[in-house]
Amino acid sequence: MEATLIRFKKDKIEIKRGDGKTFTLAPTMFSEEDQKYITEARERTDSSGEFWSKERAIYHLTRQKWATKEVGSTRSRYQNFKREKIDLDGDGKLDGYKLWIQSTSTSYGRARAWEVTDEGNLIVRYKSSSSILEGEYYYDFKSGYFIKVKKNFNYGENFYRPAEEK
Repeated sequence: MEATLIRFKKDKIEIKRGDGKTFTLAPTMFSEEDQKYITEARERTDSSGEFWSKERAIYHLTRQKWATKEVGSTRSRYQNFKREKIDLDGDGKLDGYKLWIQSTSTSYGRARAWEVTDEGNLIVRYKSSSSILEGEYYYDFKSGYFIKVKKNFNYGENFYRPAEEK
């Protein structure tokens, strides 16, 4: 049978056959090769069992505030990922959606722009005095953080973490 893996549901998986019919099954029902694929696929899912994608990344980013410092830091600034388009340099070309930065008491600096790649990576842009700088982040499934892809020559914070994390 050919089917598409839709999502994980606790210790089971939901699959969709070519005719559109869906089934929830135990992974042990499948061949060893399929079980290996299922194990690898589980590592690319978020906490709800959904596969990571551009849409899932946008959902996670816009549903809560994010912080850029370790838990307990007094220097944390909160990041609000808005679905409002923004042109950072005034050239008439949109640079992404608005990322508004706020400290615990006041707004901070200028807005930044953000977007998400098809793979679910976060791109953050900032207007410097002479150009637009860019940083890229991947989603780490274990920590729930967006972590900078390259530490050198890549603009931006080292990570974004959910602000409500304890």
